[in-house]
Amino acid sequence: MHKLRSTILHVVLFVLAVASFLTIYIRASQAQNEYNRAELKTGWTVKINNTQDYSDVNLDDFHVKNVKRGDWFVLKTTLPADLPDKVGMLIRVPYSATDVYVDGENVYSYGLDDYETNRLLGAGCVYFGLPDGSAGKQLKITMLVTEDRAFSTIDAPLVYDALYGIGIFYRERLLPLTVSITLILAGFTVTIVTFAMYFKSFSIERLLCIGVFSLCIGCWTLCSYNLNFLFTDNLRLKSYLEYFSLYLCPVPMLLYFREDVEKRAKKWETRFYFAAIFILIQLFLITSGLNCFNIIHFPIFFEFYLGLIVCTVIYSSVLIWRDVKSEHKHNWLMWGVAALLLFSLRDIVTYVLKTYTTLFGAQRSYRSYTAAGAFVFIMALMADFVIEIRRSTYMEAENVLLTRLAYNDVLTGLSTRRRIEEVFRELDKSNQEYAIIQFDLNNLKMVNDNLGHEMGDKLIVRFANALREIYCHGETIGRMGGDEFVVIVPDVSEYKLDVTLAKLDMLVEEGNKKSEDIKVSYSCGHCYSEEIRNPMATAVYVEADKRMYVEKEKYYKARGYGRRHGDQQNTGV
Repeated sequence: MHKLRSTILHVVLFVLAVASFLTIYIRASQAQNEYNRAELKTGWTVKINNTQDYSDVNLDDFHVKNVKRGDWFVLKTTLPADLPDKVGMLIRVPYSATDVYVDGENVYSYGLDDYETNRLLGAGCVYFGLPDGSAGKQLKITMLVTEDRAFSTIDAPLVYDALYGIGIFYRERLLPLTVSITLILAGFTVTIVTFAMYFKSFSIERLLCIGVFSLCIGCWTLCSYNLNFLFTDNLRLKSYLEYFSLYLCPVPMLLYFREDVEKRAKKWETRFYFAAIFILIQLFLITSGLNCFNIIHFPIFFEFYLGLIVCTVIYSSVLIWRDVKSEHKHNWLMWGVAALLLFSLRDIVTYVLKTYTTLFGAQRSYRSYTAAGAFVFIMALMADFVIEIRRSTYMEAENVLLTRLAYNDVLTGLSTRRRIEEVFRELDKSNQEYAIIQFDLNNLKMVNDNLGHEMGDKLIVRFANALREIYCHGETIGRMGGDEFVVIVPDVSEYKLDVTLAKLDMLVEEGNKKSEDIKVSYSCGHCYSEEIRNPMATAVYVEADKRMYVEKEKYYKARGYGRRHGDQQNTGV
């Protein structure tokens, strides 16, 4: 059992490490260039059921009430006269059979056949290309509503550069994309691993509940933010996944506390608890069946399930509070459930007010923050689970943490010599060409002697931050000790080393102009692995170090003194 629990903890730590890596990777790979987009908000004419006409409409201020199945919307506007060729349009389809025309030419069509067979039409964002030469032409959008209360506002279409449109869309939603994929990855991994072990140890039931709940919230977040067409542009599949995951999530949330309820052995509490679980499961099966047989579709139950989820969260908080008072456990979980409850209540109140009133003006596409509360709750669940089953192995976890700290320099946050030496060994095992750049600060000893070690540390940190800003595309940056730094470029096949060094010079010079106390000055040398016959990483590093010292000698000789003498000069050198 001890070995099994140790394996489970390693799986949890691995998942968290992968999730952290994914977050860093998405942020690091974020595009650097900005591309223009046009949001078509103004100048619309809107016709509803051929009975209501609105002109010069700003979609940000346009609000409709009591939309019903069968309502017909026709929207017209003129595309910008300066619209370039090769652009794409992104529109939000809100449970409607939708057609888009440019000067009478149909450029997008969705859902009419499904409407006639009473199947659920999906809702979400779609992206399609506009014909070249669309500038100044009439844009017409027709929508045949397929669900009661399908929407209360209409989002303004967005026009993007066709090449970069999808990338811009996802970059604008980087945070929910990161959260949702992290939750899905963690949930899927934990669910698969724990399900495989479930019949060997029922004590991991809680971890299985965490995995299923994380998977549900991650899928729902991905779909509710219309991030699904990273994987699929099928709106029906997206809507099925969105509602399945949302309506199922209360079940694993309550199942997490089964063991605590059974341990208290109070008949009325146990009966109420299992009755609640049974009702939740039956409701999920009934609503799923009604939708699959096209009797009543998922969106009809949305508001009912919002209230049900809030009740589940409140009931869970009562269970947690009982354990906190009686056994002093689940302390971390209290914070998680509080966050989930607050965010859920905020979303429900906002949704109701924006849907049924004009208190906040027109509602653009609804944005939920429940995922943020759920993310906190899942992290609290993870913490609670680990605390409960891993008390006996605390020292082992502490040793793992200390090992990780050994890889990060305390002052700069860069890799330590120990980590760099491991990277050297990894390079020796690979066949790729790489480069090593060695840096050494000038005049650090003089700054320490004249201005104090605090200013010397500030000088080191400033240079480390400059390195981190320039070398942020997969390079390894390390502090070898004192004022020596190293950058390892793992693949130099298309790498422009001179360009990055020039950017570093410019960045350091800009920082020196702004600084009134100390000036950063450095010498560097670099070496490609292909320059050395049968190269070992340490040999490449030594050669880069030699070239750095050659540059350092030139630096001091150009000022008329030797290196040791130069260390005695003032900071203005």
